[in-house]
Amino acid sequence: MTTIIIILIIIAGAAYYVWFSGAAEDRQMAALPTDNFNKAAQSINLTNLDDNPVELKDFRGKVLVANSWASWCPFCATELKDFESLASEYKDRGVVVLAINRAESKPQIQAYLNTLSNLDNLVILQDKEDSYYKFIGGFSMPETIFYDTKGNVVFHKRGFMKLEEMRSNIESTLNVGQE
Repeated sequence: MTTIIIILIIIAGAAYYVWFSGAAEDRQMAALPTDNFNKAAQSINLTNLDDNPVELKDFRGKVLVANSWASWCPFCATELKDFESLASEYKDRGVVVLAINRAESKPQIQAYLNTLSNLDNLVILQDKEDSYYKFIGGFSMPETIFYDTKGNVVFHKRGFMKLEEMRSNIESTLNVGQE
């Protein structure tokens, strides 16, 4: 009986640590100064599906949603479809949604995307070295970051997000600096 209690205490402590350390990390990301983001973003190697380089600074002045995804992620298909809806709804308000694949081959990416319909409003990118995921300190899948027009992190979501939560975060991000 004592052993079971000790095991439960250890599990509860570990759960507490994981929960609150993740929340602290989210707050730390939200406080990341734009200058540091711009310097670190230079080490992120992204390309479009035609293998042309794409830099995050190319989207300066836009509200940016960057989602890390992979074909092996069970929630990513649903999220990508919802991000397509979001991108379509908000494209006239200066919102760009990046779907950044985590280090999979182009044939693997294409085969997966072919199972999904109409993702025309998403900017689909390859991250062959997983550099963006490393930059954001990723540790869950999927992960999504909402950036304001100056490149500041407004919200960092670890794990699956429903469309209503996406909309709420877009609205909050659009309102940054207008208060």
